[in-house]
Amino acid sequence: MPAAPLAALAGTLLLAASIGIGRFAYTPLLPAMQETFGWTVAQAGDVAAANFLGYMLGALAAAGPAQRPGRRRWLAAALAASALTTLAGAATVAFPAWLALRFLSGVAAALLGVGIALLWGLENP
Repeated sequence: MPAAPLAALAGTLLLAASIGIGRFAYTPLLPAMQETFGWTVAQAGDVAAANFLGYMLGALAAAGPAQRPGRRRWLAAALAASALTTLAGAATVAFPAWLALRFLSGVAAALLGVGIALLWGLENP
């Protein structure tokens, strides 16, 4: 497979994993999580806001590593972090832990999303 279609496929799969699962999968799960954990509407909003804050800060931070020689390693680390924060949610019931997980998940998703674009742009001027 030529390099451009392969890169496009890899980028699509990374975005599906990080943003599709790590970020948007929680939207339909939130009502059930509220009921299961007894969260108020405000607490559910706080969990969503923690994710958005992590996403914003991760996007701002992504430009630095994307321009460094080890950028593939941090991209792989961000994918691992996205998977681990999603997996950790299955064993988490404490509200503060959910805030932390959703924040870290947002950071990881942004690093992947922005990192893919910057990585592609740097290697294919």
